[in-house]
Amino acid sequence: MVYIKIIGYDPAVIPERQEIVTANGVIEVPKLQVKSIIIADIEAREVEVVCHDIPELVGIRGLLGLSFMKHFRTVIDYKEGYIEIS
Repeated sequence: MVYIKIIGYDPAVIPERQEIVTANGVIEVPKLQVKSIIIADIEAREVEVVCHDIPELVGIRGLLGLSFMKHFRTVIDYKEGYIEIS
């Protein structure tokens, strides 16, 4: 949960929790609302996020969920290997 700490939140004191399903089973994680998320030139405001560690071996820093993508028109092209958010 390093990244959530970098932007000023302490997961240990976030009161709201949510259960999520991972490859290792069900875990309870902190849930909060952030003022905004900016990716490239798009911004979503008042986005609900959950905070949990993703193993470094996976090679990713986070997951975009529907709480972010619902603010935009989103096209996922698995065959061509891209996501378009506008």
